[in-house]
Formats: sequence, C-alpha cells, structure tokens
Amino acid sequence: MVRKTRIISAVSVVSSDRRERAREPIQVTNNPPVLIMDLHYGALQVARSLGRRGIPVYGIDKLPDPIAAHSRYITRLKAPERDEELKDFMIDFSKNLDSKPVLFPMSDYYIRFLLKFRKALSSHYLFPMDNPGIVAKLVSKVETAKLLAQLEIDCPKTIFFKKGISSLPSLDGITFPCILKPDYHDYWEEDTRATEFLGQGQRVAYIENRATLREAVNVLNLMDDMILQEFIPGHSENYYYYVGYRGKKDIILLSYVGNKIRTFPDCR
Repeated sequence: MVRKTRIISAVSVVSSDRRERAREPIQVTNNPPVLIMDLHYGALQVARSLGRRGIPVYGIDKLPDPIAAHSRYITRLKAPERDEELKDFMIDFSKNLDSKPVLFPMSDYYIRFLLKFRKALSSHYLFPMDNPGIVAKLVSKVETAKLLAQLEIDCPKTIFFKKGISSLPSLDGITFPCILKPDYHDYWEEDTRATEFLGQGQRVAYIENRATLREAVNVLNLMDDMILQEFIPGHSENYYYYVGYRGKKDIILLSYVGNKIRTFPDCR
C-alpha cells in the first residue's frame, strides 16, 4: 500500500506541476544549456529551476520511463546505455551546441560514469571535479566507511565482505539486528535476484540473525562487495544532512542543513 501511494502521488505531482507551469512565463537567457544525467525525482527540481529561467535542459536516463522524462522543461535524448557508446554520443551531442553544456549527474551511477570519462568529456562539457579521488571514495560505501574511520569520524561499526565470499567472517563486535549494503546500490537495484530477495526499491538487507545473514550473503555475494553495519534504530524524521557546493576555487558557494521528513522505504 505504501508503494502504491507513492506512485500515485508522484503522478499527481507531475500533473499539477504541468498546470502550474502552463501559466508561468519562461525567461530568456544566454546561459549555456544543461544536460541532466538520471531523470529521477531530483532531476525535476533542477529542470524546473533552470527551465523557468529559459535555460535549455536536456536529459538522459538508461531506464525506459523515468518520472522526470515527463517534464516539459526537459528534452530527453535517446542515448545508448553502454558506457563507451554513451561517451561518444555525449561528445557528438555537445558539438552541435553553441556552447559547452553544464553536466548535472544526479546519481551515483552517472557520477561513476563521469569519473571514468572525465578527461574525454572535459573538453566538451562544464563540470567541477578538481578532486576525482575523493569523489570516487564518496560514491563507494566501502571507501566511505574506510575514509570515515581514517578521519576518526563516528559512524556505525562496519565489516567488509568481498565479492564472492564463501563463508562468514567474525562479526567483530557487531550485534543483531544489523544492515547489509552493497558497495554501489545500483548493482542490487538492477539485478532481478536482488530485487526478488529484498523487495522492489530496497537498497539494503535488514539482518535479524546469523541465519538471515548467511541467506542474504548466499544470494547477494556475487553481485558486488558489501558492508555489514550495526543498525542504528530511528525514524526518517531523525535524519539530518548537510549539503555544500564548492566552486572552482574550493570555496563553498552554497550550503544548507536539511531534515528528512520521509524516506522510502522507511526504517524499521
């Protein structure tokens, strides 16, 4: 029922937004166009903000019918899925524009793509990435956990499981219940075995005991490296987060602290 409500509300948001936008004048600007990579809910916010200012917004997504593809502010491009072909497609697309487009990678998947091809794309697109090494660590749950430990920042106790693990290691102080996560969440989201085992939309496995852990590892261990972390109980409204944007001179140009009022799926 929760998932059904979410889908209905998402459709109604798009419908009401279109009625609202039909009455809004679109400003004209000489700013460069924008290419959004991943057309999930976050892309709607970017497209509405920029599109209302007359900035041309294009979008790509490997999924067949993402929600933001229905925005009138986004011109969706029929782009190939394979990395090399997508890179070539993006280079050819940029050559047909009057100025370099600004890239907005909206998911870990496309951030990893941008890390992989940043040198080839930097001549054709505008995007800040002065420290690709730290970006690569922050999109990896394994590397993020190691970085937090190195910087002595408090975080849940963590154990690392290598891809293809055949037996369970010592849990080293982690008690049940706990959480099992992939290094990159899209590896589970795109694998039918994982979605059938976890449930649609789930990015983690809630582990109640050692038997549950063994079952989860047997199903998921061939897809990606994983981490096992202690479970911190609480609800979505207890989540606070910080967002900061650094410019080319490493100065924070914009920052804010947010409070999540709802997460889907919610915590137990």
